[in-house]
Amino acid sequence: MKKLIILLLAIPLTILTSSIKAAINYDINQTNNKSVDSLNMGAPKAPESNVSTQIANDTNIATEALQTAKSEPEWLVSTSPNGNVTVDEINTALSTYKNMGMTKLSAAYLVGNFITESFLKPCSQPGDGGLALGLAQWHPGRRQDMPCDYVEQLKWAVDVEMQRDSPASRSTLFDPNASVEQIQQALKNWERWGVLGARWVYAANIYSQIQ
Repeated sequence: MKKLIILLLAIPLTILTSSIKAAINYDINQTNNKSVDSLNMGAPKAPESNVSTQIANDTNIATEALQTAKSEPEWLVSTSPNGNVTVDEINTALSTYKNMGMTKLSAAYLVGNFITESFLKPCSQPGDGGLALGLAQWHPGRRQDMPCDYVEQLKWAVDVEMQRDSPASRSTLFDPNASVEQIQQALKNWERWGVLGARWVYAANIYSQIQ
């Protein structure tokens, strides 16, 4: 009889002990979870990629320039600033660069630059003792894949050779906010000419006609 009483008294004590242990473990787990959540909430977020941001900015600038250029009337000159260059050659170059999304100012200065270098002759005006050839008088190392078709070379000069040799210069030519000085410097960085000549005079003349 005494054993039975002791057994009956022991059962509630065991249950009570288990309940207390479960409650303690539950509190500990909750506290740990809150600590982890607090640490996660306080952790700094990873910064966005600067490269991705720059690519997005460049894409937006190029898209805006292209839309602006295509919405304008044709860029046409009626006279040539140099007797060795025809009006049609200038207008073909201007139309090509307009359709590529280049700004009016940049196109005028690029064409003025080409007039000084080659009279807009893609493959028939060698310079530097026969070493240089093309619209920008490239040396062999820079013109290995240069086409001789006039329009194709106009495009290649900007989209292939300039992008390969001086991508920052190309970006400037498509920037609607680029100043005359910035465009001139971009072209000089790309061309690396020894003599300035009348390229900016030709450029200003062309730009004044398409304003």
